[in-house]
Amino acid sequence: MHFRSGFVNYSLSVALAMLAFGLWLRLGRLHRYRLRAALFVPISIVIWLCHAFGWGMLGLLAFSAEVVRAHDDGRSWWRAILRAVGQALSLAVPVVLMLAWREGSGGQTADWFNWTNKMFSLRTVLRDRWIGWDRLSFFFVVVVFGFAVIYPRLTLSRMLSFTALVLAVTFVCLPRIIFGSAYADMRLMPFVLAMALLAIRFRRDTDLRVGWVLASVALAFLLARTASVTWSLKLASDEYERQLTALDHLPVGAKVVTMVGLGCTKESSWPMWRNAHLGGMVVVRKLGFSNDHWDVEGAKLLTVTYAKAGAWRYDPSNLVVANRCPARWAKPIGYMMGAFPRDAFDYLWLINPPAYDPAQVAGMQKVWSLPDGSALYRIHPEGANPAP
Repeated sequence: MHFRSGFVNYSLSVALAMLAFGLWLRLGRLHRYRLRAALFVPISIVIWLCHAFGWGMLGLLAFSAEVVRAHDDGRSWWRAILRAVGQALSLAVPVVLMLAWREGSGGQTADWFNWTNKMFSLRTVLRDRWIGWDRLSFFFVVVVFGFAVIYPRLTLSRMLSFTALVLAVTFVCLPRIIFGSAYADMRLMPFVLAMALLAIRFRRDTDLRVGWVLASVALAFLLARTASVTWSLKLASDEYERQLTALDHLPVGAKVVTMVGLGCTKESSWPMWRNAHLGGMVVVRKLGFSNDHWDVEGAKLLTVTYAKAGAWRYDPSNLVVANRCPARWAKPIGYMMGAFPRDAFDYLWLINPPAYDPAQVAGMQKVWSLPDGSALYRIHPEGANPAP
């Protein structure tokens, strides 16, 4: 899910965390606790450098596994929890680095127990492009897990099912925003399901044919999802190529206000918003300015200084919807086109826009367009003076 959303650093950190968790379990089974503690100091730092959430998830995985291991060794649950905390301390060095790195208040932490968003996170865990296929895929995953729970020849690993439970409880307790980073809780949900599926085990007396059937079904599902996501990314790549031809018509240093259209109905708003930050390519390729920056306290690597653009310096000023569309994440295109400070920008770039009043671009010069309605307008044609 996170790779499809464009959170590549997050995806890398979680992939490394899952690999590290396998090593953690292996060394635990061998009782190589000192070696594990020594190895996981640098491992935790590397994962934290990729993304703090990957490091945090590794901590949850390691803690939950150690709780079960200690309890299986005969300790009470409370003593098992204390032992697990001690074992997980080898992962704690990034805490010191975070305290030294955070600036100011460290960014906003807010939106606790937003049940609407949490249910949305669950329903959209396999969201990509085609709502019917994505929902069918999610339903399939739920059915497979439910089958494993009730089928007498299958069981669940205590360690991994407890790990899934810990991740689920953490998902429930986390706010939507941590240190200014949105979707903090949502990012855990795919791995709750992943751990639940990994927990499926065969009983010792299970007929191997059951294993072959489940393995074949799982492989077919993997191949089908991989094929659909690959094709979806191919379509997105083709769309990028078409849209980015607009940059050929921009001068170096251009200041561009981008407005990307989002769907209003359930079906049209389902596909991932892969065009939402195409405006950022103005900065990358034309050394110009775009209106889709994030300026998050405690998490930013840049500071937006172009005060003249006002509220049109930051995301979500780059997102628009049709007029009279009750969207939470964007404003009507009519309002946005009428309200943005024209004297602060050189060009208006519309990407897959909803219908708008042509009078709102009167006096602008169209320099590029696509059949889908995307267009690039020079706000102040040659010979015209910008508003004072």
